[in-house]
Amino acid sequence: EEQEQTPQNHPEDSDDGEDEPIVDGLPWKTSALIKSLFFLDALGASSWGRFSAIYYNLHGLNSLHIGLIEGARSVIPTLSMVGWGIVADRFRSQKAVWLITKVVSTVTLLTLALPWVYSSFVKILGVSILAQLFVSNGILDAYTLELLGTENKIFYGRYRLYASLSWGIGSIIMGWITDHYGFEPNFIMFALLGGLMIFMVATKIPETAAVSEQHVELSADTGIVGDGAKN
Repeated sequence: EEQEQTPQNHPEDSDDGEDEPIVDGLPWKTSALIKSLFFLDALGASSWGRFSAIYYNLHGLNSLHIGLIEGARSVIPTLSMVGWGIVADRFRSQKAVWLITKVVSTVTLLTLALPWVYSSFVKILGVSILAQLFVSNGILDAYTLELLGTENKIFYGRYRLYASLSWGIGSIIMGWITDHYGFEPNFIMFALLGGLMIFMVATKIPETAAVSEQHVELSADTGIVGDGAKN
């Protein structure tokens, strides 16, 4: 069976003009970067989202309080992601919007570790709502689809797969850590992963996805996309 290693230039990954093999519809460096971002994003979310009820119980919230907070955490991102997506598309500033919202939401959520915040249900609720107002995860999905283009959008699921894997793996690991060391490491892990994602996006991702015409034409003409051939 012939090994698919199709060299191709991509404006976001090749500064020296060298060709790169295509993996899952993108130059391999871009492919690895996007998969890493999906993996880290879901891993960070699993360190908090799966264990938030433990945090609430530790600080004396009752079932009504927890229900209100969790309800807000479900409803508000549905609206905020749409809003931030519109802003990013309107001003063609996907990177800037993602960075701003990620920094604000991460820092805001980390304040839940402060005694002044967790001493009051109202403060916990307010911080939770504020953090969810700056959720813009859909921008990463839109950016990935824009990079892939029409010809290679069938590979989008392979990128999302890394988020599913990290969500499951992260839940198991953080569950063990929480059982043995308490809830505080969850905040540390969330901060480290959020900081790493912010650094990667700030230094490795361009402002907008500029898909090369040569890359799209190659996929259409040869049928070679991703790590396999379309026959």
